[in-house]
Amino acid sequence: MGSRASGSVVLEVRGVRKRFPGVVAPDRVDLDVRASEAYVVLGENGAGKSTFMKILSGACRKDDGEILIDGQPVEIRDPWHAQELGIAIIYYQTFNQVPHLSVAENILLGRERTRLGLIDYEDLYHRDQQELDRIGPRVDLRTRVMDLGVAQRRMIEIAKALSLSARVVIMDEATSALTERETETLLGIIDSLRREHMGVIYISHRPEKVKRLGDRVTVLRDGKKIGTLPVEEADIPTMIRMMVGRDLTFTTIDRQSRGGPEMLRVEHLGRERVLRGISFSARRGEIVTLFGLVVMGDVFDTLD
Repeated sequence: MGSRASGSVVLEVRGVRKRFPGVVAPDRVDLDVRASEAYVVLGENGAGKSTFMKILSGACRKDDGEILIDGQPVEIRDPWHAQELGIAIIYYQTFNQVPHLSVAENILLGRERTRLGLIDYEDLYHRDQQELDRIGPRVDLRTRVMDLGVAQRRMIEIAKALSLSARVVIMDEATSALTERETETLLGIIDSLRREHMGVIYISHRPEKVKRLGDRVTVLRDGKKIGTLPVEEADIPTMIRMMVGRDLTFTTIDRQSRGGPEMLRVEHLGRERVLRGISFSARRGEIVTLFGLVVMGDVFDTLD
């Protein structure tokens, strides 16, 4: 994408800190996000990225530090307050949806217009269609969310965030649940948000995506801010070194499986409309790789 952000600062964070038993993360982190900027927050799992974003979205209260919107200090009380302040968040780990309701009802849940106490569905479908047209998925607004695939449900989350007229949109590793084609669509959405002068914060642990997604990148490690770089200076070795605190060397290990005792066997695993006839086994000392498209996560959900 390259650095194209030239707007004013819409969100500024100064020395934000959150204490948990035995750990502090984030630990005095600061950043500033400008209008029309895509800002990547990068770090390993456990670096404090998600907690930091939960603080910004009102799901978690900070212990120290200051948050400013348009230069004015704010205390974000809860997720509803964050939305009122113009901050929207999209989580990839969980869906903030009611599966038995339709696509239209989920996008404007809690913000429907009524006539004589009844939901105005004509208005609902019109407003929702406008948001879906911005991102392009061909989804029937009357379809129940539970009948959609993972990738479609993710795009519904994006449409919901857009409907909030947010100043800042936070995407927590959004591409993890999207196919390559849908990832390209998401990149187009980020670009359109920038053109509408929104700030976008993208949370990731994958340095190879940074140059495609952002203008600047801030790296967190063990809850602390390690540094901020423009994407032009953020090559992959540098980002990895900032993430883990050392240079990484890769070694190829040539070994044959010793065929230890079988620890797990799965035969003809199935799940309605998702899985059919899945069989595999895993032996002690062996690594079994499952490879596939978006629905592969349903294998682990079923086993769990």
